[in-house]
Amino acid sequence: MMEQSWRRLATAQMALVLLGSLRCTGLAAAETTPLVEFDIPYAVACRDATTSEFREKNPEHKLIEAQFEVSTLLREGKEDDLQQITVSLSSPRQRLRVEDFAPRTELHCDVKGEIKVVEKSEDIKTSDASLGGAISGDIGPVKAKISPVLGGVKTRKNATEENFTKLPPKQVLVAAGTTNRGHGVVFKLKPSTQASLQGQKQYRCTFVVPKGWRADYLLVECRAEAQPRRPFYERAECGERQVCVGLYIEGDSEAHQAAQEVGESFESYIDIVQQRQQASDCDLPGLLKHVPGGMFLCSLADSDHRRRQKQTTEAEKQVRSATENIVRFAN
Repeated sequence: MMEQSWRRLATAQMALVLLGSLRCTGLAAAETTPLVEFDIPYAVACRDATTSEFREKNPEHKLIEAQFEVSTLLREGKEDDLQQITVSLSSPRQRLRVEDFAPRTELHCDVKGEIKVVEKSEDIKTSDASLGGAISGDIGPVKAKISPVLGGVKTRKNATEENFTKLPPKQVLVAAGTTNRGHGVVFKLKPSTQASLQGQKQYRCTFVVPKGWRADYLLVECRAEAQPRRPFYERAECGERQVCVGLYIEGDSEAHQAAQEVGESFESYIDIVQQRQQASDCDLPGLLKHVPGGMFLCSLADSDHRRRQKQTTEAEKQVRSATENIVRFAN
């Protein structure tokens, strides 16, 4: 009998645990944080956009125009949970000065046309007057006091109606401006009922460069932020990408090759650094230290750590070599 009671208790506890886990799983699925991925090309061709007016005022410089295409993909979650997406471009060595950019700051409104407003007000005034006197006397066995009253009520009502129209409120759809003392530009995209944050979007920049310019590179950073899950909580980052994009004058194959090498070498370096960071977060040697035969496994982990460190050093050298090589085309 006692054994059956323990079995029933154990079964009930297992059912409660299973139910709790299902509830937690459902809650986690309902509150999935969005996961955003970005795709950016390694190299971008630039066209000569120098005008005759600019050439007369700046004989030693020219204008180049670069058009960046950034793709945004929502891997997990809902787009309604996204707060904003930020795309920033900057010249690390301040060799590229921003002359113009697009898109510019843009406001958006869901209401078409003007809003008609009707305001009504009423003014009511009331006056009351009375006139009376007191007469005392005996009415049978009861003494009575009679007060005759003469009065009146006067009411005046005034109604006023005002009709006017006003412009509907607007919200920021795109906010854009220069950074890094004019050597960079940032774009902030907000969600809208009329446009999606996903898909491929174009960003155009016009730079001032030396007259003999053929190639250089920019640092491009993309970041997505999600709506806070609870009031007074900060926004959570739900996607980030940092790439080095090589720029080259269109039609120059040698400059194109140099720009491509900068983008590819930087991408390889970022991948190796991320893998090394994930391995260090795991702390495998610390976990294996007290496991039977763990010393041998620790030695293997240390060997893997040295291998990753060597890969990181080599990747750094490749990035340095590629950036030094492209400087030859930037003057």
